[in-house]
Amino acid sequence: MAEELYILDTRAISSGLAIPSVEMYTTSSVINEVKRGSRWDEIQELRLKTSQIVVVDPDQRWLNEARQCVERTGDYSAISHTDLSIIALALKLSYERQRRVIVLSDDYSIMNVCKSVGIEVKPIMFRGISETKIWEWYCPACGYQPRVGWESGPCRVCGATLKRRPRARSEEIT
Repeated sequence: MAEELYILDTRAISSGLAIPSVEMYTTSSVINEVKRGSRWDEIQELRLKTSQIVVVDPDQRWLNEARQCVERTGDYSAISHTDLSIIALALKLSYERQRRVIVLSDDYSIMNVCKSVGIEVKPIMFRGISETKIWEWYCPACGYQPRVGWESGPCRVCGATLKRRPRARSEEIT
């Protein structure tokens, strides 16, 4: 049995990346994104039909865990439902299989969240991130900082658009 397993996001599948002799997983949300894209072709269909990629949807427990991880890093504004499903699947398989889980993704927010909880991430086409960050929202006009991390959009005080900035590297947070 292989010691590691891979979780593929939309770009990993769309790129046609081939990893021989390893277990590969993804979610139905990723498959739906790939099908909507212009690169869904015979290669991807064959990979799914031959069970080279196993489609698993994490249950609500793992989606909630993933949401908590996203809240801790402040990446919520950059995470889609599909991204959340990838993070949740990584948490689930890491816990249930007790094996090395590697997420293949070029998405910096997925990388940041996964790395912050000790899940390995390998980029596909880009360099990836060198450190994890904790993000916060602030108003560049009046300095207001929301207490609730999920607040984005217009400032409650002056109406200017809130912006995101790194508060700290996750290693600095205790």
